[in-house]
Amino acid sequence: MNKAYFKFKIVILAAYLAGSIAILAWVIMGWPREEFNDLGAEIHVVPGAMGGKSLVLVSNRSRAARTDLQVVLNDLYFYSAPTLPAGETLRLAPDDFGYIYAVPRRNNSRMWSQVQPKAQPEVLGHGHVEAKHIAIRCDQGEAAQKFNP
Repeated sequence: MNKAYFKFKIVILAAYLAGSIAILAWVIMGWPREEFNDLGAEIHVVPGAMGGKSLVLVSNRSRAARTDLQVVLNDLYFYSAPTLPAGETLRLAPDDFGYIYAVPRRNNSRMWSQVQPKAQPEVLGHGHVEAKHIAIRCDQGEAAQKFNP
């Protein structure tokens, strides 16, 4: 038999095994990441700071401003700002957040068919919504952090 065929077969098998092990390691070691910080941001939640309501603090600890900032709370509420200068802290009261599914969207029929119909929950400022997960997205990267209520 041809030795080149067996060598080629071994190389293919080795490449397959290496790829499989790499993907398995990638998944086991934290993909998808639930908590990460590519921005140098600090995220804090101060419960009861606003007359019984939580206060969300987002600090930019980097040397550069963050542009087109979006703060998403519990995957249901959002706040957006055009910029967060370096060294500044954003203080967000519950009433500063809007309900994501109440945002006007572009008229894209495919996108509308993917939106799940949900009843709007109690308004954040008047209810007792606890911060479980906060994600920050901007032009320079993103950060996410989980909180234990």
